[in-house]
Amino acid sequence: MSNRIEKLYRRSGRVCYFSSIFLPALAAAFFSSCAPLSEITIEILQPAEVTLPGYAENISFMNRSYHPITDSLPGRETKLRQNEIFVLDTAVNYQFFRGLADGMNKSPLFEIDTIEVIQARREGFTGNLDPLDKFLLEAFRNKTGSDILVCLENFAVRDTFKIDYISDVYAYNNGQFDLYVQVNSKALWRVYDLHAASIMDDFVQYDTTYWYAGGKGDLDNDPDLPSLLTAYRDAANSNGFAYSRRISPGWYETERYLYRSGGKVMRKAAGKAVSGDWSGAESDWIRLSGDASGIKTRARALYNLAVKQEVDDDIPGAVEKADSAYRIDPDEDILQYLNILLLREVRYEILKKQVRPSSLGD
Repeated sequence: MSNRIEKLYRRSGRVCYFSSIFLPALAAAFFSSCAPLSEITIEILQPAEVTLPGYAENISFMNRSYHPITDSLPGRETKLRQNEIFVLDTAVNYQFFRGLADGMNKSPLFEIDTIEVIQARREGFTGNLDPLDKFLLEAFRNKTGSDILVCLENFAVRDTFKIDYISDVYAYNNGQFDLYVQVNSKALWRVYDLHAASIMDDFVQYDTTYWYAGGKGDLDNDPDLPSLLTAYRDAANSNGFAYSRRISPGWYETERYLYRSGGKVMRKAAGKAVSGDWSGAESDWIRLSGDASGIKTRARALYNLAVKQEVDDDIPGAVEKADSAYRIDPDEDILQYLNILLLREVRYEILKKQVRPSSLGD
């Protein structure tokens, strides 16, 4: 990291501290039994928090945020020069929308090839504007033919930079250090239904992006941390992407577990599933779920069949299999997976209002 960039971080006027941010993983920590298990990663379609109307096909984007073009920020909250503020602002404001579009494209609902942002930025007033009124929305609808308008109403981005010299005496004497960069962003997003000429969502999206690198001796030759400009752009993109998950359903990775215990056939079936041969594994589990097997083996085979149904995005079928497994063997692990599926079933009903049936495996 060059001294120039280090100075930019230090001159940003922020307190140099770093708070560890732990990103929660979607891991199933509930398995407490000693039964051998195989872990797999699956994709699940999660509904959006905001359900857009079914006619939402033509979407427009508008930037109404404050534009620091003629003066530095109020109260001189930064020590960056005006031209540096302008460069940062130019770089980041489009990235909010680029991240938004990238996230929406991961949804079954949208295919946004190019994103054109209507620039309606303002100077002087840095606070949040009132929502657009009915008359403006109706006029915008008549002029553009759009169904939905997504507005970035305001945003703020703040960085922190820290050098931690390692406390170990040998490492300290050899000039070893840890470097941290963290960028916090917040953005006020609003979504308008242009047919109803009303606001659908009014939400402040908070997001944190951070980087870490270890080094020795020379700060000028550390390639692992981004420049200030790149850090701000990535943070803005991440904020837009995070907001996209609020207004459009999306695919998420999560972990599931398959039982391997229950004899040679059960072990081989789990191996087939892990290698991608779900059809072969399903045949084995169906056979093992019959009356000829012991209670534990039958329940675990039914449990694995429930996972297979979930992989196929057949949530009602997965619930049925997991419920049957629990009725045979009321094991706590099976119950917890059943509860996960029941929650997914509730969300599945929401998804049916948000996406086409073909995207749900119907």
